[in-house]
Amino acid sequence: MIMDAPIYLKKYTKEIDNLPGFKYQNWFSDLSWKGQLSIDDCSLFSVYFEGVLCEDGSIASTDKSPLRVYAKRQGYNEKIVLFDEELYGYTPLLIEKVEYFQKSKIKKYKREGHLFEVFIWANSSIDFEDEFHFDENNKITLLNGNSVDIQFLKSNAFDAFGIILRNEEKRYINLLEMELS
Repeated sequence: MIMDAPIYLKKYTKEIDNLPGFKYQNWFSDLSWKGQLSIDDCSLFSVYFEGVLCEDGSIASTDKSPLRVYAKRQGYNEKIVLFDEELYGYTPLLIEKVEYFQKSKIKKYKREGHLFEVFIWANSSIDFEDEFHFDENNKITLLNGNSVDIQFLKSNAFDAFGIILRNEEKRYINLLEMELS
């Protein structure tokens, strides 16, 4: 299914079709939405996260605290939220609100560099018309109480999400790949 950029990322990303030199190009090309973080022609960012750093350079959540990923431009204080496990995707919007008991410390991602190009993808295989009941105004109520239309769901209730980094030496790092359903 083709989808639009998630609403919270729309003003920070440009859509892309492929990643030059990425070894899983066929897989990447088949994803529902793919974008590159790009603000005012800036495409290199510092990356921060709340979670745990795995041996392979990826990051993951814990049972006690949600996974969050941020980016910052050089010379700016604005923290751009790339992903928040409590807020974004199919499960927190429609299925269940998970209670976390502690907040994780924000850490700078420094594996294989300090500045990265940031590529974000989202995938959805959900047939919202078939799986959910919409009211007479073609709206559905989310777990947070907000009423939204199907287009909102198609952009934001993704069931898989990921972030791929490319360091200054042009090496790709699979930072995050998460199933959300």
